[in-house]
Amino acid sequence: MRPVRRLAAIGWAIVVLTLVGSTLLPAVASAYYLATWIEFAVPVRIENTGAVPLEFTACASRLEAQTGSSWNAVWAPICSANASTLPAIPPGERRDVTMNVSAALDGPGSPEWRSDNVAGTYRFVAGLILSGVGGRIPTVASNTFTLAPGN
Repeated sequence: MRPVRRLAAIGWAIVVLTLVGSTLLPAVASAYYLATWIEFAVPVRIENTGAVPLEFTACASRLEAQTGSSWNAVWAPICSANASTLPAIPPGERRDVTMNVSAALDGPGSPEWRSDNVAGTYRFVAGLILSGVGGRIPTVASNTFTLAPGN
């Protein structure tokens, strides 16, 4: 099955964010100390089809779960003040990025999984910085995926 390409215009850039590979992602739940954790990887391809370079920033990215017709954030990474971005993606080029997700399902731990269960439909929302443009960091959503919980 070929994934649906998500196209978004942000400022002077046009970006395509596509999940790479299967839309069923394996997830592992494990107990550690006093919490139960979920871990999985989200591989995405960022295509810059616009006219200006852009940078992917994990700190402005998140996972969202579909609830009816709306989307709600269920996970975001913890980032330090000096977190770095990847090298800029020039116009006409693409970059594959894997976002490793680790979240506390229950018990003390951070970041937390902000949903009552793991089953459902999700999307990755990437934070993208446009070169030479200040202000709020624009985001672009990927196509949807589901998690396959396992041990």
